[in-house]
Amino acid sequence: MTGAKPSGEGTAGLVESYRRIKQSIVAFVAKNTPEVVGSDGRPGLRHIIGTGFVLRADGVIVTNEHVVRLFPQLPRSNSQENWPVEALLLWQEDIGVVQLQLPVIGVGIPKTETPKVFYGAERPDIALVHVKATGLPAIEVDDDFVPVEGMRIATAGFPMGTDALMAGGWLQQMTPTLQEGVVSAVLPFACRHAHGYTINIMVQGGASGSPVFCPETGKVVGLLYAALVEPRGNSIQPTNISYVLSGDNLSKALAVIAGSAEFAPPSDAPSVQKMLENTYLHNPFDDKLYRYADVKKTGGFRSPPTGS
Repeated sequence: MTGAKPSGEGTAGLVESYRRIKQSIVAFVAKNTPEVVGSDGRPGLRHIIGTGFVLRADGVIVTNEHVVRLFPQLPRSNSQENWPVEALLLWQEDIGVVQLQLPVIGVGIPKTETPKVFYGAERPDIALVHVKATGLPAIEVDDDFVPVEGMRIATAGFPMGTDALMAGGWLQQMTPTLQEGVVSAVLPFACRHAHGYTINIMVQGGASGSPVFCPETGKVVGLLYAALVEPRGNSIQPTNISYVLSGDNLSKALAVIAGSAEFAPPSDAPSVQKMLENTYLHNPFDDKLYRYADVKKTGGFRSPPTGS
C-alpha cells in the first residue's frame, strides 16, 4: 500500500515533491476580461475561476465539473468563439516565471460507473479539459493509495483566485499556494474503496480542482472539490474541513477518453518548449515589476513587444 509507507522510506519529501508538481498546476482564467489593475496602476492577472492540473502530456487537464460549468457563462469576444477561457500555466525558470496561455479546445465530463452501494454524490465532481499544447508535465497518479485518518497530505492551487495573488492591491505572487495537513476522515468510512476523504485544510473559491498529493511519494492521491462552510446570517464562514475525491477517479476518467478522437492533440498543437522559445519572462525580482526578459537571453531586461 503506497500511502502506508513509513515516513522517510523511499520518499522524496514535500519540498522535492512540490517542486515537480507545481509545474503541472494551472489556473483557469476568463480570456475576454481585462487584467485586474493594481493599486500601483499596473495590470495584474485576469480573473481566476478555478484550478486544474495536467493528467496527460498531450493536453488533457483535470478539474471539477462545477468549474467547467462556469466556462460558457464567461464573456465572449465573438459568437464564433468556442471557449472564452484558457489555462494559465505559470512556468518557473531560474530568473522568473513564464505565463504560458493554453487555449481550451474541448471539455468532457466523463460518465463513470458508480457502485450499487454508494454513499456520496450521484457522480464524482470531475471534468477533463482539452488544451492546445503538447509536452506538458503530467502528474503521476497513485491508484493504490488507501487513505487512513492521520496520514499527511498536501494540496496546491489558487484559493481566492486572483485576489490572493494580488493581496495588498498589487501583483506579488506568481505561483500556486501550497498547504499541508492530514486526512481527517475517510468517506463513508475506512475501507479499501472509499469514494473520498476530508482533509483539515481551509480552502476558498478558486481552489476547486486542485491536486491532493502525498508529500512522501510526490504522487497525486485525490482531487479537491468542496469545502465545508458554516452559514452565518447572510454570509458563510469557511471551515478547515475540505472534501477530496479519491485518486482512482482520475484514472477512470482517463480510461473513458482513451483513444477518443475528441481528445487527440491537433496536428498544429505547439509544444511547451516551442512556447517557451516564443514568449517572454516575467521576473518579479526586477526593480520594475512589469518588465520582461527574453527567454533566449541571459541579460538585459526589456518590455515585451506590443500584443504579447
